[in-house]
Amino acid sequence: MSVASKSKNRMTLLLVAGIPLILTAISTWLWVFVVKGDIDLIGMIGTRNHGNLINPPVQVDEFEKSTLSGEAYRYDAQLKQWAFVNNVTAPCEATCQESLYIARQTRSALGKEMTRIRRYAIAASVEDFAAIETLLNEQHSEVIRIVASDDLLRMIPKQTAGTTPGLNMSPRDDFYVVDPNGWLMMQYTEQHTGRQMIDDMKFLLKNSSVD
Repeated sequence: MSVASKSKNRMTLLLVAGIPLILTAISTWLWVFVVKGDIDLIGMIGTRNHGNLINPPVQVDEFEKSTLSGEAYRYDAQLKQWAFVNNVTAPCEATCQESLYIARQTRSALGKEMTRIRRYAIAASVEDFAAIETLLNEQHSEVIRIVASDDLLRMIPKQTAGTTPGLNMSPRDDFYVVDPNGWLMMQYTEQHTGRQMIDDMKFLLKNSSVD
């Protein structure tokens, strides 16, 4: 084989090997600017989702959280699971109970894909959870209960405010989606249907690069 042929083959191998690295670098760079709000990716490419996109998304581990026993809690991105998060406040009345119910039914309706989703309930205090303990134990026993910091609870409505005029933007009783890397990225309110949530999740799970 000539020197020219060897050089050509070597260049081809380098290009093939470098493509994944280049694509990873570009996607990382793009995501950084999307998170910072410097690029409105959704506005540029459009979206088919029904839920309200949180723009920019919120990294949940930037905020303090704790278990009911008071231990610090970190979102385990190593599990590579999506998450449904219900923001609950005692007393958990009709809208709150409906939101929990829809989150449970949406997860169940995804069939075998439901194992890719875990459920959380967040509240401002241990006392809030104590007041609705019977409801959670009897109807939502799989839910992980987390006490969220005031900073996180305030950030959620700030990020979603005004995204879709006319929708209820109160953080109470709403239902959120967190991606496998811990980014809180979508909100659903009482005006969204279970069918819309199922459609969104099927699309996200199908197109997610995380198994």
